Amino acid sequence: MENKSKIAAIILAAGKSERMGSPKAFLEYRGGTFLSVLYATLKSAPLAALRVVFGHRAQEFSARAGLPAEEVVLNPRYESGMLSSVQAGLKSLEALAPEAVMLFPVDQPAVSVGTIARLIDSFRASGKPIVLPVHGGRRGHPALFGKAVFEDLLHAPEEIGARAVVRADRSRVLEVPVEEPAVLLDIDTPDDYRALKQAGADSSIVERSGQ
Repeated sequence: MENKSKIAAIILAAGKSERMGSPKAFLEYRGGTFLSVLYATLKSAPLAALRVVFGHRAQEFSARAGLPAEEVVLNPRYESGMLSSVQAGLKSLEALAPEAVMLFPVDQPAVSVGTIARLIDSFRASGKPIVLPVHGGRRGHPALFGKAVFEDLLHAPEEIGARAVVRADRSRVLEVPVEEPAVLLDIDTPDDYRALKQAGADSSIVERSGQ
């Protein structure tokens, strides 16, 4: 831990997964689940802290995940949207005073440690408070937000979410080209999930809308 940066990660796993029909965090993937594989990747990355935010059936799912209690955040406002989980994760990290946070939707388990490290290095080299991976001209995840915009995230409009912070000032945003199509993954439906398993871990199944 001493050799790691003061950059934290937040896994967003609070939604109902209504279109999928079962909790995305626990979909089978690479011998584990979306959550367990992503969690293991982040534990190997140059990060100082990790939080996993649960909302829907939070007590049940957090117990099922078997994570350390200090890394679990329960968001009672999850139905307000993903931003409420970002805010809950941020507030849980206040005592650690991270210099930045990286946001990971739980349905992106194929992002590599190399891509994470590249985004962190780009953040440090550029001084930009918002860093986004780009593949094939499309913005993806994880998104990195520096402490300079934490207050903006905490007060962003719920109906727009973190995109409002990204769009507020283009000069604050650094786009980092990456070779991994996994940054564009968006697994929302059973068809998306079947396509992911058929195509392999590194395929882009559904591109997220531009931020």
